[in-house]
Amino acid sequence: MGTLKLHLEKRHLGTPIELAVVAKVRQIADATGSMPDDPLEQEVVIPAGMQLSKQVEVPVGTYLIEARLPSGEVFRERRKVSRDDEEVDVTFKAGQSPHEWLSLQRLAGNVPSQDQYEEWLNSMTSRIGEVAAKANLVPSKSIHIDPNAMSTAAKVMRGAHLRLQPALKSIASTAGSLADFFSGGPPAAPVAPAETTLDLRLVECPAQAGESLWDALASLQAWKVFESSARPTSTCDLTIPIDQGPITLWRITQNGAADQGSSGYMPPRSFAVSRRGDGVDAISLPVPWPLTTTFPAVPLEVLREAGAGPASRTTLTVCDPQVGGLLLYLNNARIAGASAVLDAAQRDGLVKNLISEKLSNPLAACAAAYVGLATFSGKDAPHWGPWLQNLSDWFPWLPDGAVVSAAYRVKTARTTQDLDAASEAFVSAFRRGIPYYTAGVQQLLQGLYLFRSKSTEIDAMYGKVSNIALRSDAGQTFTVVTVNR
Repeated sequence: MGTLKLHLEKRHLGTPIELAVVAKVRQIADATGSMPDDPLEQEVVIPAGMQLSKQVEVPVGTYLIEARLPSGEVFRERRKVSRDDEEVDVTFKAGQSPHEWLSLQRLAGNVPSQDQYEEWLNSMTSRIGEVAAKANLVPSKSIHIDPNAMSTAAKVMRGAHLRLQPALKSIASTAGSLADFFSGGPPAAPVAPAETTLDLRLVECPAQAGESLWDALASLQAWKVFESSARPTSTCDLTIPIDQGPITLWRITQNGAADQGSSGYMPPRSFAVSRRGDGVDAISLPVPWPLTTTFPAVPLEVLREAGAGPASRTTLTVCDPQVGGLLLYLNNARIAGASAVLDAAQRDGLVKNLISEKLSNPLAACAAAYVGLATFSGKDAPHWGPWLQNLSDWFPWLPDGAVVSAAYRVKTARTTQDLDAASEAFVSAFRRGIPYYTAGVQQLLQGLYLFRSKSTEIDAMYGKVSNIALRSDAGQTFTVVTVNR
């Protein structure tokens, strides 16, 4: 048996991520060069950074290794293991980040690489050329842009630090406008000026006031009243923003001075508030992360796009060295990738450490639970199922703990008593306030809908959650509510 040594080379991450990227190892030839009758095929999760690696033992032969990043990018490498005891290095090199401080955001897919810009520019010029040729303005296929010029243009665009979707929309709009010009179509509508003043502030309220957040986030007027009485966050500090052109990055550090895992501890509910046109984005901060000083408090990053249009976005990223990969796949709604990371975490004992033992990080445990629930069919109860009740019982301030417990009860219900217990758990979750995770908002919405006919109270709760769900960015890991009316 030989060994494939796998890792993703990603500079400037700060702390390497142990379980970061899902990779598939497939054998395409044996030692003789023929396709084996039973070729090896294995899915593994590899680290990202500059030092850590994942060793996979394989028979002598030829292998195709594919890595699928949280950003959606796919890298492929082909390697041959020619003898037993041989160690073969497989290094995937992620696309260069627009700037060192955007390295994690690049891995997450929140900013594109230069290669992506070049691809978009080629696509745009191809479209313009086709339209111009059809209009007989230029000979067919005569439009050509020098590759060096294309690369230079891509570097300029990459240096602007635009996110994926706004860049695509901007390019599509530009190409469409030029196409209209060549074909004699209507002129493009003027582009609204980008928002030039961005700010971020941190506010908090007592955990006991969590239920009031449903009303506070229901309208801009209600939020202004709530924020006028809210206090600045005591558990976090905000660094000076890095502001370059269309995006701004803030880093949030946790104070974490005292051990917060003691019985009865009720952490305040914290939000980062970012302006969006005439309204705000209220970003649920998953703090404290973790709950104990046994492990260091992790930093958070908030990436904010300029502009108040529908394409702009505010994204929260947690820089966790253990479950960071799981969160990145969740942020892109890539449940299959997140599930693979969860499986690897279970094999490594990480889930057991998160949920079954000291519960040092209940917020991370809830992320694992949401992924587990998304892939759980309701048959053959998983070993982590009974632990979810602890998340609900031991942390009365945590809405997501009650949500995952309730959702699990619904999936495994066998009696009316089981369903009654699930109903009570969903009501308890509502009373604790807005879930930290977007998946929690969706699970709570579905659960209250299921039981809304039981009482007018549950029906009213369902209406409030529905209103918040409509205002939330469903593609994000953590709950971000846009309040603009």
